[in-house]
Amino acid sequence: MQPFDAVLLDLNLPVSPDPRSGLGSGLTLLRQARARGDSTPVLVLTARNRTDERISGLNAGADDYLGKPFDLAEVQARLHALVR
Repeated sequence: MQPFDAVLLDLNLPVSPDPRSGLGSGLTLLRQARARGDSTPVLVLTARNRTDERISGLNAGADDYLGKPFDLAEVQARLHALVR
């Protein structure tokens, strides 16, 4: 399996019928990945854009956090910065 260069993560994921999946909360998925030692850069793209939500995302292990609406050129620039 080839590792990813970066991950774009939305915090509002579909809820899974399996409670062990972590789906339904991007923050849960992110925390689980970081707990496994996954250091892949993560850019969170979400409608959750209050200051406390941004802080929670960064504290959960996100490398960057961008609220919607966003400009695609900015997403590309942020991804480029994360993987350089």
